Amino acid sequence: MRLDESLLRNPARVWVQVKAALDIHVDGGTVDRICQLMVQLAAIRSGFLMHGQRSFEPGITLDTVGNAVEYLQSRRRHFVALLYLMPSACQGTEKLVVLDTLNVFLPHVEHSCTTITGLYLQLALIDALPEFTLQVDDTGALGSH
Repeated sequence: MRLDESLLRNPARVWVQVKAALDIHVDGGTVDRICQLMVQLAAIRSGFLMHGQRSFEPGITLDTVGNAVEYLQSRRRHFVALLYLMPSACQGTEKLVVLDTLNVFLPHVEHSCTTITGLYLQLALIDALPEFTLQVDDTGALGSH
């Protein structure tokens, strides 16, 4: 299923199709969350496209539900890293609206966490593996493991 402008123009139509396909497999609340996520990802895709970002790694886009699953899987450790960081980094009394959670955190994951988490992984490998090497050039860093 495509996550494009047609979904954003008529999300109710898509919602009905997804409900019909998934209601026999999962409960209604889960189907509603899946549909809500599909609409959010279509809107996020549109936002990325407006800023000229079509893909995120070779072959990873937000064009279809399958592509979005692949994208979210590729970012899962960065979301988890954010969850571990939040209790020590977050302050104040303002609460995040549940519906806005993905919209608030995804730009941080995409533009900061992927680099930070990747560098911490390289640092852990340097400590754990005596034969580990990290080659750095003008295009980036490449670890031997």
